[in-house]
Amino acid sequence: MIIEDRSRSSEGFPANEWEAKNAKKGILRPRFMSAADYVFYLRRHLVAERRKNDPTVGHPGDETLSIGIPRLSFLLRRLEEDIQSSYLSFLEEFISDIHEGISCLLNILRTCQERQKGAGLFTYATCSRAKQNLINRGTIDEFYCLLCLKACSKSPGAVEKISCHKTGLSTIASCITSSHMKSRIVAIELLTIVCRAPEFGNSRVLEAMTTVRILFGESVRFKFLVSVLNSNITSTSGLEIEQRPKKEYLPLDYVFRVWVIRNRLNI
Repeated sequence: MIIEDRSRSSEGFPANEWEAKNAKKGILRPRFMSAADYVFYLRRHLVAERRKNDPTVGHPGDETLSIGIPRLSFLLRRLEEDIQSSYLSFLEEFISDIHEGISCLLNILRTCQERQKGAGLFTYATCSRAKQNLINRGTIDEFYCLLCLKACSKSPGAVEKISCHKTGLSTIASCITSSHMKSRIVAIELLTIVCRAPEFGNSRVLEAMTTVRILFGESVRFKFLVSVLNSNITSTSGLEIEQRPKKEYLPLDYVFRVWVIRNRLNI
């Protein structure tokens, strides 16, 4: 029998709603690890990853940081499960200013992308077996990290932290060009959620898409996204299009949900 956690806050969504929704599914359960433990292990992975590129990062002895800790993919899978099915207090503790879990996940996501680029993402077929494994691991970790961020986005506080992070939104927007189709979809879903945030949502997502346009050398924003939606492989990419009249302007969040896009986006 699970004892109700009465310390949960109802900010953003009622705690009893959260409990009732998950209790009906039979998945409400105690967490696998505490929020502090997750952040501790994620930060150790971050330092260990950065030391591979720059040995001056961290302190002497940090080269053994990755020894004796769970693999990153396992850690992210467990974290996503705990956010989805544990008490609301776990999520609030994880995203709090004390632990800064959102910032940690966004930094992890960025290192996953750098790992793929460093291994030669666009020459996968000619890579050595070791580099191919590195690319595959980076792709998997990127996907699970996006899932964790999506699970955290149930809290309005988490959405605000994502949008306020220095490189957070541009990092998520870069995942639209990921080689993993599911990562693209989750990235679009995350951008949709941020777009719906009052006051700051649309403008910050547009800034992120402008950054992505510069990074990937696109002539206009959303060029890659629109080309995918207008291509013949749209039905197999998980992005479905619904017919709408021409010259109809669409809300930015509706565009990202990719239920309706036709011809051109004028934003």
